Amino acid sequence: MTLSRRLRLSALFLPLLLIVTPARAQDDNRPPKGFKALFNGHDFDNWIGGLGDLDWRKIEAMPKDERAARQKQLDEGAREHWRVETES
Repeated sequence: MTLSRRLRLSALFLPLLLIVTPARAQDDNRPPKGFKALFNGHDFDNWIGGLGDLDWRKIEAMPKDERAARQKQLDEGAREHWRVETES
């Protein structure tokens, strides 16, 4: 392919790139079909604090209300130490 042909093809496709690229930037946090995004890009909604010092099997064996109270404590602890910073 000659240089002049490459330049003509580039000139044809450059406007398409400029049109498609900004639209694509808005969808960066959309996962592929069949997947779920782990992070929404803004906050920790739907995230839970870690297991702490307990084995997950011990947590699963806890009564439901005790497990919920422990999870709330872990969630609050995580939010005290972690934050989301976005670029301006």
